Formats: sequence, C-alpha cells, structure tokens
Amino acid sequence: AKQAMEMLLVGGVHDAAFALQAGLLNAIVSGDELTRHVNALSAKIAAKSQAAIAYGKRLFHEQRQLDLAAAYEVASGIMVQNMLDGAACEGLEAFINKRHPLWPPLN
Repeated sequence: AKQAMEMLLVGGVHDAAFALQAGLLNAIVSGDELTRHVNALSAKIAAKSQAAIAYGKRLFHEQRQLDLAAAYEVASGIMVQNMLDGAACEGLEAFINKRHPLWPPLN
C-alpha cells in the first residue's frame, strides 16, 4: 500500500524490479519464457480442487480488510466449510491411497 500511495502521489516510470519488490508482480519472466510460465502456473491451479480454490478466493477477499481477530474468525468458518466439502474427502482418500485425486465438479 505504501508503494502504491507513493506511485499515486509522485507518479513517474518504474521498472519491473520495482514492481516486483512492491508486490505488484508475482514474477518477472522474459518474453520467451512467458507462455511456459503461464502454462505451468495454470496447470498447477487446474490440478487443485475447484471447491478449495473457491473457498480460498472467498477467504482471501473476505478477510482482507479485517483486523486479526475478525480475520481468524472468518478463516475458521471457511476452513470448516472446506473440510466438510466432498472435495476435501476426495483429497484425503487420494492421499491415503497414493493416487491423484478425482475432484468433484464445483456445486
């Protein structure tokens, strides 16, 4: 937030290294590496449970502006919902049986 405020008030041109340090970027890759990087990241996300991804996104957005105690309360409730979801059961079964999970579709 501090870097964003500085950029807003001062303006100017910043390089990719500044953007990475400020948390505005997750990675810096060359043009030649971009497709490979995006495909690898997309494959990692696609391999996860859609339900777990949805719960995680919901939690991220809901707790973002909360104080610590309220964020923990929200997180606890969403984590319980996630663990009670059928996808969590499939994930545990797959882990125990040493196989890749077959995620159920998102409801």
